[in-house]
Amino acid sequence: MEKLSTRVKNAFASSQNITNDQVDDVKTIIRKIRGTRAVQINNTPPPADATVNEIEKHISVSQKSYDQLVEHFAKLTSLVASFPNYTPNETELKNTSLATFLSQLKVANQDVINAITPYLTAMQNRNNILYTSTTGIVDLAEAVKKYVKSVKSITLAEFRQISGLKLTRLKPKK
Repeated sequence: MEKLSTRVKNAFASSQNITNDQVDDVKTIIRKIRGTRAVQINNTPPPADATVNEIEKHISVSQKSYDQLVEHFAKLTSLVASFPNYTPNETELKNTSLATFLSQLKVANQDVINAITPYLTAMQNRNNILYTSTTGIVDLAEAVKKYVKSVKSITLAEFRQISGLKLTRLKPKK
C-alpha cells in the first residue's frame, strides 16, 4: 500500500493543473499511511523530569491499524478521483484500479474481523482444557507423575521417560 500510494502521489503531482497545496494534501494522507510525523522528532523516550510539552513530542501519532490504513487509502483514492486531470497511463494507478484495490482491502479486513471472534474463543477453550486448575492437562500430568513415583514396579528408564516430560503453565498477562 505504501509503494502504491507513493506512485499515486507522483502520478498526481505530474498531472496538469495540480497545485502544490493539492499535492501536499496527498502527501499528508501518505504520511498517515506510513505512520510518520510531518516533522520527525527524536525517538528516544523522554527524560524522567520532562515537561508536559516534551512528553507530548514522544507520544506516538502512528495511525497504522488495519482499519485506519483502509480509511487513509480510501481518503487518498477519493481525493485523487476528485480531480479530472488525474489520468495516469499505468493501469494500477487509474481510479478504477485504485477503487478495486480499496474494495479488496475492505473485504480482507472484514474477513479478519469476522474470523477473530471464533479464533479467540477457540484459544480460550484450549487454555481452559490445558490450564484449568485440577482438571487441566498440566495438573493431571503432575498428578500422574506423582502416582508413577509411588509405583514399586516401575523401572528407572520408565521413570526417566515420564519425569522428563515438561509441561508449563501460561505466563500471566501483564
